[in-house]
Amino acid sequence: MERQKLKELISQNLSQREIAKTLNKSQGSIKYWLEKFNLKTNYNKYKSHLCKICGETKSDNFYTQQKTKCKTCRNLEDIQRRKKYKKEALNYFGNKCTKCGYNKCDAALEFHHPNKDEKSLEYASMKNWSWIRKKSELEKCILLCANCHREEHNK
Repeated sequence: MERQKLKELISQNLSQREIAKTLNKSQGSIKYWLEKFNLKTNYNKYKSHLCKICGETKSDNFYTQQKTKCKTCRNLEDIQRRKKYKKEALNYFGNKCTKCGYNKCDAALEFHHPNKDEKSLEYASMKNWSWIRKKSELEKCILLCANCHREEHNK
């Protein structure tokens, strides 16, 4: 096996498997010669991981099935989407507590199911629902500020 030939194929960013196929050798044989000549391929089997937002390529920073958005960008996108959905729901209720009228901070406004039996068992996955389905669930709720909500549950 020629060291120069291996170096040439490595410079073309070929994997061990591709080098073996090109030289009509086994992958094990190629691995042996690469180690003997102290050579490494530049091939990255995770090269398909590329965040289209920030440019991240390290595969450890991606969720298993996600290859176009890294964990950080995906999580930030989810947070923004949830805030948007909450804003839509708050607008539906008039952006204020139905008991005391509080309306200063959206984060302090919460949805309360007065009748627990009507609450959907899938309520926790509401972020994935269509607006029509969310609206039907919201119609079972009242909008309360955090203080009024705690008082309601502490009766």
